[in-house]
Amino acid sequence: MNHSNENEDLSLIREALEGNRDSFGALVDKYKDALFNFVYKLMYNRDDAMDVCQDTYLKAYTHLKEFKVEYKFSTWLYTIAINTSRNKLKRRKFAFFSIDKPVQNDDEEITAEPADTAETTEQALLKKEKNELLSEIIRSLSPDYRIPFLLKHEENRSLEEIAGITGLSTGVVKIRIHRARNILFKKFKERV
Repeated sequence: MNHSNENEDLSLIREALEGNRDSFGALVDKYKDALFNFVYKLMYNRDDAMDVCQDTYLKAYTHLKEFKVEYKFSTWLYTIAINTSRNKLKRRKFAFFSIDKPVQNDDEEITAEPADTAETTEQALLKKEKNELLSEIIRSLSPDYRIPFLLKHEENRSLEEIAGITGLSTGVVKIRIHRARNILFKKFKERV
């Protein structure tokens, strides 16, 4: 996010604190798609992801006066979303998926990209199978590894931003991303 976007966020926050609900709505609109996609990859359930996002926005709104302007709003928002996700997972005694067991998906799936129409049907099926396998392996990672990995590779966040969101040091973030890559590579090679 560049400096003008940060200034825009600060302006919207200031207006929201002065009672303008439309300004907070503009902040929600600005981040809703990216935040939902990220939370969905943590929860792997559309309804749970929607609940977490709703709770995140409610918490952000009710604690907006506590936001510190020296931080990015998006970092603060993602921190709330991660904590809310973790709490929801704890409450339902979430069992991590095994890559050896089939995973039941919602009726609606979120795909990373459309299939390349230039590919043969066999190539497209092989690519789809590999993408599904990779998604399954990512789901099998513990949240300690999955969260930094997704923030880096799906959200394109810097190590410093990830550290701010997760409350970890930059060194620990770097180690967890590296370990997540190694786990993914090893499990992928075993299955292919």
